[in-house]
Parts: sequence; structure tokens; C-alpha cells
Amino acid sequence: MKVRIDLVADFDQGLKAVFEQRPSVVCIQEQIASVTGESVARHIQMLLGADAPAFVLLHEGASKAKPVPRLFEHLVDLSAPFEQVSSNLCHALQQLLANYRELLCPTVPQAVTAEETALPATAGEDTLAAESTETSPEAFPEPKQIDDFSDLFEPTSLGGPPAEQPSAAEQQRLQTAPPGNVQTPPAAAVVLQSEQTQIDPQPAVYAAPQPSPGRAAAPPLSIPDKPPPPAAVDDDSIPVEELLHAVEETYLRRKRLLRSTLAGSLLLVVAAAAWWFWPRASSLTAPPAASPAASSARTPPKPAVQQRSSSTTQPPSPPRQELPSFVAAARRDSAFDAAQPGWSRFVTDRREYRLYYENNRLQAVQVLALGGNGIAVAEIRQVVQELTGSDQYQVKQQSRKQGGWVQEAAARKGNAGLLIYRTAQRGPINAFVIARTP
Repeated sequence: MKVRIDLVADFDQGLKAVFEQRPSVVCIQEQIASVTGESVARHIQMLLGADAPAFVLLHEGASKAKPVPRLFEHLVDLSAPFEQVSSNLCHALQQLLANYRELLCPTVPQAVTAEETALPATAGEDTLAAESTETSPEAFPEPKQIDDFSDLFEPTSLGGPPAEQPSAAEQQRLQTAPPGNVQTPPAAAVVLQSEQTQIDPQPAVYAAPQPSPGRAAAPPLSIPDKPPPPAAVDDDSIPVEELLHAVEETYLRRKRLLRSTLAGSLLLVVAAAAWWFWPRASSLTAPPAASPAASSARTPPKPAVQQRSSSTTQPPSPPRQELPSFVAAARRDSAFDAAQPGWSRFVTDRREYRLYYENNRLQAVQVLALGGNGIAVAEIRQVVQELTGSDQYQVKQQSRKQGGWVQEAAARKGNAGLLIYRTAQRGPINAFVIARTP
């Protein structure tokens, strides 16, 4: 197995290397610049999907480090001795890269003995004896690549009778046999016993075996083409307004799903109640058998009852909540209000406010900085105060998403969530969103 290991210096270079090189295994530390390795691995899985690599968690004796199914199947303790760390890392790579093994060199064929290469003697010809020569291990050259044996493939001319041709029956058997089952014995060097010609010793020469007519030539090994490099990941940061639009769409989709579920349940209950009470109501309202004059004389005041019931089933809607104080000096965008039902937009020279109302109650507030003016923490506390009644909130976690940093927080009083957007990890605040949780 051949493995190449690349090391990077910081967090940004690591993400760039993963997206460009697409490695098979990524080893991540437990903490990277106050960001957990688990969040980084899940972020890579979310962006790459099925092409995401396998992960190995590196920790320094942390007792809380445990394997995470379908994420961190292998853990390596860096506080252990160097030999144990190397063994554990090698074991993890062998299990993760079990499907990437490749054949590095071809198998060397076994030496053929003199008995197997001896040719049978036939009547009417001189007796031939196979010359058995013992070669020392130094006579064989060192293993080389296939291209280095080209100088050994030159045929050597030796004295002696021509090789015996196979008979007609043998040729027929070779032609009808399958290519994989035909075995042709290699040619052996032979000498005549009747002649006493002195032959100078020659160094051992290895001739390339000629393929027999019955054996099909083996196809050359096909080397798969190198996959094209992955497309470069666009590192351009996404504007904060698009992030706010994505949060807005998620919030509205959740509200629409909740409304559809409630409407369907209410319609089902009303249909069941109507099916249950309709036969009983019709039997109670049926007129008794009487004279036509008496039945026509009794006419109950139905319009009055219907008017009374209709007035009782429509409760008055509550008045709309007043505008918060932080948008008192802002200009209202009436065109935006008409295009986005439920939303109101207010603009100043430095801020853009978007308010979302449901049942005449303020449910969400989005604030976006304009002209490069950062948002102070005091402004966030003011909005949290007017929406929940308390200006205290607690930051839960911080992560990098779509070219920026997002802090997730929760208000200490009331059910409200808070998202704070920054272009850098410690940079100025560009936008924030606060919404009531259902």
C-alpha cells in the first residue's frame, strides 16, 4: 500500500486542501482554533455529501473522546509513545484504505527444471540429452522494471539440430484447446552426443519465451487514467443579505408547515363531528304529522338565530402591537410591505430593519448594517429587551458557514433564538436575527 500524507498549517489551508485534492482520509485534531473537530468534519460532510472522505480523530489523552458512528470510527491518542501512535495510525489507515490496494510489481515466474524441459527421443534420429547446468544465485540479475529487460531479449544463435516440430495430432489438440489450458514447455538447450565439438562456455542468456500458436496473447495491463482534478472551490464570501434571506425562508417554511398541519387537523375534526351529529339533528328537527294548516302556521325565526350564531363565531381580532422604539426614526418601505405579507421594512442611513408580525404580534426582527458601519452589542441588547423583556442572552456555539462566522445564542428570558453574523471570527458584527421559537 502506498500512502501520501499532506500536512497543513492552519484551519483555512486544511479546508482548501480537502476541497481541491479530495483525499481519502482526513485526520482532524480535537480542537482547531477553538472549533471542535466534530463540527469541522460534519461541515465537510455537508458540503461534499457522498464524496466526503473518511475521518480519524487525533486527541491528546482526552477521556471524553469517543468514536462517533458514520463520522469518527477511529481515534488516535497523541499522548501515547511514538511507536504506539505510529502503530495505531497505520492500523486505522489499513482499515480505511482496504479498498485502495494496488499491485506494485509483477510476480516473478518460478524456475523451470531440466526434467520438465527435456525433449523425448524419437526412433531413427540421434539421441539427444538435455544439458543440466546449475546456476548460482549471482547469475540472475536483480529484479528490475519490465522496460529494463529489453537488452536481454536478443536471440542467441547456438549450434545444433533444429527444434522438433509438433505432430499433426498435437497441432490439432493445441488449436482446439482453450487458451487458458494450453501449456507449452519452454525450449531447452540440447547438444549431440555423437559429435565431439568443443563449445566455449557462454554466460547464461535468458531469451524471451515465444507464445505458442494455441495460446492467446495476454492483453496488456490497462492503467486507469488519473481522475481529473476537482474544480476549485469558490472562496468568495456570500453577502449577509443572502444569509438573512435564507433564514427568512426557513422561518416562513416552518410557519407554513405548522399552519397546514393545524388546518388539516381542524378540518378533519369538523368533518367527523358533522358526520356524527347530522342524523341526530335531522331527526330532532323533523316536523310531527299534523294538518297542513297547523304546520304552515308554525314558522320559527330562523334568520335571527343564524345572525346570532354568525356574530358569536367571529371574535374581534386583537389590535396590532406598536412599533418598537429602535425603528421610530426610520423610514418605512411601503412597497416592500405590499410585496411581502406579514413583513415590514424600515431603513435609515446606517441600518435596515425587517419586522415580521403574526396575529398582530411581533415574532422576528432582522437588523442589517449599511455602509460598512458595524453593529454594537448595545443595539443587540436593546432589540432583545423589547422582544423578550430582558436584554440578557447567552452564546451557545460559533461556526463557519458560507464564507462567514455565525454565533448561535439564546435569550435568557422567553423562548427566543439569536443568530449573529460576522465576516471574520473576531470581526465587526454585520447583521443579527432574533425570532421567537414556537
